[in-house]
Amino acid sequence: MFVNVCMLAAEIISGLYNGSLRSDFLRTEVECKNVACVVLKWSFYNKMVVIVFGLPGSGKSYFASRLAKKLEADYISSDQVRKKLFTRPDYSEEGKKQVYKKLFDLMYDQARSRKSLVIDGTFYRQDIRSHFKKLADDLHVDLRWIEVKAEESLIQKRVGENRPHSDADFEIYKLIKKQYAPFTAPRLSLQSSNDNVDEMLKEAMNYLTASS
Repeated sequence: MFVNVCMLAAEIISGLYNGSLRSDFLRTEVECKNVACVVLKWSFYNKMVVIVFGLPGSGKSYFASRLAKKLEADYISSDQVRKKLFTRPDYSEEGKKQVYKKLFDLMYDQARSRKSLVIDGTFYRQDIRSHFKKLADDLHVDLRWIEVKAEESLIQKRVGENRPHSDADFEIYKLIKKQYAPFTAPRLSLQSSNDNVDEMLKEAMNYLTASS
């Protein structure tokens, strides 16, 4: 997308010089350059980081991976990061600390890219959320939060099944639930079931585009 925007900006400027671009609106070199600058700025301002968070088994990873495709964004899963960091599942405080440090570093590296980014994780503590918010502010990146919830009976069923990336069982769910801090900042809250991901995606896209 960024390459296309840059090409469009270049065409706007070059069109002035070769005489192909003439209209009542774009009559001068200055006007053409101004429009080109607006087009380029639009490409930066429409880049965002979306953090999808919630308790284990809420359906956040299933939703987040599909949201990334909708946004044509890169996707980082905390479960997949954990799998790469540890040969055995580690949900200790030190293990979780390492996972969030890696997510933080990956988000920082992503700032060099022109693509948006979707990250999923529990983000269960307020200090973790604040840490990522400060990084977004420092990088001048538009950060959005989407919380995914589900009924506990559905979560218990989900975490009891074999899942390709997550090893969190119902005991881990109950542990993180006790530690889960209320989220007070602006966010979109979605209720997950086993058959409503399309509705969730539609609501998320409306939210992200309406507030951009």
